[in-house]
Amino acid sequence: MLTNIFGVEVHFGDCDPAGIVFFPNYFRWSDAAFTKMIASAGLDPESGRRFPLVEVGSKFRGPTSVGDMLRIVSSVREIGRKTIKVSHDFFLGDDLIVEGWEVRVWRNALDNDPKKMKAEAIPEPIVKALEGAG
Repeated sequence: MLTNIFGVEVHFGDCDPAGIVFFPNYFRWSDAAFTKMIASAGLDPESGRRFPLVEVGSKFRGPTSVGDMLRIVSSVREIGRKTIKVSHDFFLGDDLIVEGWEVRVWRNALDNDPKKMKAEAIPEPIVKALEGAG
């Protein structure tokens, strides 16, 4: 399955008053890592708009703070007919700091009217790219 590595440096503005990363930033970085991952498969980054989030979660194992260089390993874990499950593991050096995951659904054409959005089967060329065979 498709895997990509994305790096991020923690800045002052990423941290809360305690000096550790404010947790929503991990979700922001996961989304950026997803975009980089699909681009690494040769897919247009706009394809990411076709994969909105429907579920997201994380397990925090340790803190990170200003100056830390994080390595995000993103991998497609499951491909369903209309959905994909992606993991985002954050490492500080060799230590796993955050385990993140998300479920995304392939949606119909890029019509931004929420009332018209619906899940559709993921096209075969997209499936192949997500499998790492693209």
